Amino acid sequence: MYGGPLTIMNTVISTKSVEFMPLGLTVGASLCSFTWLAYGWCVGDWFILVPNGGGAILCSAQIMLYCTYAGTEESRAAFERIRVERRSAMDKERAGDPLLKSREAAMAV
Repeated sequence: MYGGPLTIMNTVISTKSVEFMPLGLTVGASLCSFTWLAYGWCVGDWFILVPNGGGAILCSAQIMLYCTYAGTEESRAAFERIRVERRSAMDKERAGDPLLKSREAAMAV
């Protein structure tokens, strides 16, 4: 769970864009690892503490990388390209949807 997004870190560094880094997964894994890290610390269980400590370190590195490259021009261009692609896909979907066409025609009257 913690190492999966690490494969993308090399891509983020080489392209200087966070286009391929899943922020939701990183934040969720961070919350999970820090919660279990705190629990392991409170109960003194090394079998919980050690793997989640490693996960907390890896997730922190991913978040720092995201913060470093999120504001770059490459990231902004990638997010704009994704937004345009999604909008064009939605427009194509709307154009081929006969139910939506009939609704729009009924609303236009």
